[in-house]
Amino acid sequence: DGALNPWWFNKLAYVRQDFDPFLYPELNYRLFEGEYEVVRDIWVFPTPGHTKGHQSVFLKLDGGNYIITGDAIYTQENADTPCLPGLGLFVNPIWWSASMKDIMHKVKVEKATLLWMHDPIEFKTGKKPPEYYK
Repeated sequence: DGALNPWWFNKLAYVRQDFDPFLYPELNYRLFEGEYEVVRDIWVFPTPGHTKGHQSVFLKLDGGNYIITGDAIYTQENADTPCLPGLGLFVNPIWWSASMKDIMHKVKVEKATLLWMHDPIEFKTGKKPPEYYK
């Protein structure tokens, strides 16, 4: 819903043709709220702030637990400082802050490694296809 009906200041950030379920009836969309186990040992959980419906991913793998932050925490610096990402690329700083705290709590409880999606150091050192995390 957040992408189909964005707030006025985010409308230009969404290209409806990229995700509209009515344009792609062959795709099997499933709407849900809260945490959701997609398949065994892979969960998505709400991390609003960047967008209303943003989600991050928790992976329980043989080699350890991982959290893919997506756009909930852009970089290691955002988590360490903590500071909001630049350019105002979030819809609600209070939600963003609460989501960051939730992620950092999950890191401690689950002994998880964070995988940043916009960190230049992670981009240089992290695994890229065809490599993968085990």
